[in-house]
Amino acid sequence: MIMETKKILIVISILVIILIGACIMPGEKLEQAGEKASGGTIPAQPTEKSGEPEETPKESEIQIQSEPTSWIECDSCGSCTKAIKNAKSGIGVKLTKDITSQTGSCIKWQVSNKWFDCQGHVIEGFGFNNGISLSNISENTIKNCVIKGWRQGIILVSSSNNTIINNTVNSNIGGIKLFSSNGNNIVDNIVTNSTEEYIGSIYLFNSNGNKIINNTVTNNTENVYLHGIYLKNSTNNYITNNTVSLNKRCGVYLHSSLENTIDNNIVNLNDGGICLGISMENTISNNNVNSNGEGIKLHSQSKDNKIINNHVYSNSDGIFLWTSSNNILKNNNMFNNTNNFKVGPDIFHYYQDIDTSNTINGKSIYYWTNKKNAPNNCRNAEISDPNAWVVILVSCNNITVKNLDVGDYGIILLNTTNSNILNNTLTYTGIALFFSSKNLINKNDLTEGGGIYLESSIENNISDNIASSSSFGIYLESSSTNLMTNNTVNLNVDGILLLSSDNNEIVHNNANSNKRGIYLERCSNNIINKNSVNNNSVVGIGLGDSSNNTMTNNIANLNGDDGIQFWNSSNNTMTNNTISSNQENGIYLRESSNNIVTNNTANLNEFGIGLEESSNNTISGNTANNNTRSGIHLWSSSKNTITKNNAISNTVKTNTTDKYYGFIARRPAYGVGIYLEDSTNNFVDYNTINSNSDYGICLEYSSNNTLQENEISNNNIGVYSESSDSIINSNSVCKNTYLDFNSSDWQSSYGEENVCNYPDGWNDDEKEGCTYKCL
Repeated sequence: MIMETKKILIVISILVIILIGACIMPGEKLEQAGEKASGGTIPAQPTEKSGEPEETPKESEIQIQSEPTSWIECDSCGSCTKAIKNAKSGIGVKLTKDITSQTGSCIKWQVSNKWFDCQGHVIEGFGFNNGISLSNISENTIKNCVIKGWRQGIILVSSSNNTIINNTVNSNIGGIKLFSSNGNNIVDNIVTNSTEEYIGSIYLFNSNGNKIINNTVTNNTENVYLHGIYLKNSTNNYITNNTVSLNKRCGVYLHSSLENTIDNNIVNLNDGGICLGISMENTISNNNVNSNGEGIKLHSQSKDNKIINNHVYSNSDGIFLWTSSNNILKNNNMFNNTNNFKVGPDIFHYYQDIDTSNTINGKSIYYWTNKKNAPNNCRNAEISDPNAWVVILVSCNNITVKNLDVGDYGIILLNTTNSNILNNTLTYTGIALFFSSKNLINKNDLTEGGGIYLESSIENNISDNIASSSSFGIYLESSSTNLMTNNTVNLNVDGILLLSSDNNEIVHNNANSNKRGIYLERCSNNIINKNSVNNNSVVGIGLGDSSNNTMTNNIANLNGDDGIQFWNSSNNTMTNNTISSNQENGIYLRESSNNIVTNNTANLNEFGIGLEESSNNTISGNTANNNTRSGIHLWSSSKNTITKNNAISNTVKTNTTDKYYGFIARRPAYGVGIYLEDSTNNFVDYNTINSNSDYGICLEYSSNNTLQENEISNNNIGVYSESSDSIINSNSVCKNTYLDFNSSDWQSSYGEENVCNYPDGWNDDEKEGCTYKCL
């Protein structure tokens, strides 16, 4: 009696640690197990929907060998092994004192139909060999033992119909293991502090038809990655009424296992709750799964499983179906998880049987496919139920989703066409289309979630939406021929982001106060027209590795770095844009070639138009005035044509602090109309370059450039050259405050037909001064 009382106290103390009462009867467990580790209570559960089938498995009776009527005693590993071997039918063996400090295996059990009761005594080893091992035997019972310090606490090999009951298996490398052992009962045990990584405190391998019932399985050892209960290659096992907590991997994990039942367990405070990998036709029912990393997770092609009547709450992920398909979900309640529900990633993983009896925060999941749960074979229907919390449409046509207040997973369309997503409110989530075409997404309000996302989707219309305070407002990946118009995408990381997406139109959108307003990467043949892209912290409109795009009539003002930026992008056209008051460049081309930049206004920036390591571009008809350093500036750029631009009144801004370098140090504080730095073979002609505070045209370490037919007047110095060879023809260089031409060494520069009054050593046709004098 004393030993029994001691055993009860051990059970109670461990269960108090995880704050879940072990005394709850199986029928009460789900309702009363609301005490979380933090000491709080779970919210009241919604009442179960009437008419929904229970669909829960029936618990089979546990067949336990009758307790002996007489006993023999033992007090050591050797005497117990011998007593078990020699005990006659109907006679049990009792351990009468603790066994400690054993170095070899203790009890090697090799006979059937025996009963061993430790009466609460300890069998302790030093981490080598096994505490109790059974091999090729059946119909035995192990009861009331405290087994600790062994490599394996209790191990069964090719042994069937045995019962392991009411033992404490503590601080062993492996707890309870079954190899190729069938029909055994593992009941009312406490298995804790095991340390064998990537296995399980209770581990079944290639073992079928076993019952794991009413056990407490915990592991508090830091940095040891093992599961609580782990089945591998095992079938038709029954795991019920267990409390599984504080394990560094999954509480219950099935790998390559079929037709098992996981029912009415409490699974909490593990890295993962109930996890299935490569496992099929299992039933997960009536479990309380809370405060884990993932709550219930199916992955690695786990299919045709049933997940029924579970409470899943306060996990990072609630129910997570990943790379798994054709599973049935009914009457599950998810709430207060960081992400309540996830499915994916590929379209065939979205074919599941999930009906509206499943709830998230008390609201329904609408999960329609052309195979399950949708009216009209998922055609010509409407979803406007105010109780809808998630909407997923798979292979549907002409569905209208409207006027919903949606949370969590949001609205997802897969392989869905001709459908309308209208006037919905989505908070902390978004709208996603995969392989879907000809849909209308109109007048939705999305905040603090995922925005609007399209992948491999074509010919959709995204219009008049508000998408703010998210990682992106609108994001297209591998999607073409879509129209985005009149959307407001503010306060995101990216307002509108296109990746590997071609032939789209981005028209009349407001993309303000994001990190990047509109950004295209590896995209071609898109039209970006009449957008307002202001106050973004990095760039207004950007192209990266993109070609043959057209930007017209956009406004890109007051952005943190550049108004419009090209990076490694070619053959794009930029026309009639207004790009003003940006902190660095109005227009900036880096490692970009063969672009046309024409008739744009780039005023009041640090640099109006900047080219760095860029070639064969045409910069024509632009206005680059009132910038604080240069109107047009080339760094290490060649073979560009700079023609018919206005570069006027670019004036040094005193006491300016550079964004990256502090007070101006890297580049001098200058006000230059057109500046060529380390740049060659460029053609600068027919430009109007007036009233700049320093130089009209500055050539620095630049060779073989041609300056022709430019009007250069009222600057401090008209043309300045340092370590540069140039061809300078037919320019009007007049009324400059200090000098019209200025250089310490004109080197081999030459020209003709220039007009000037103050040449500072410049000679036309090897004659002193310019060919003509200024009037």
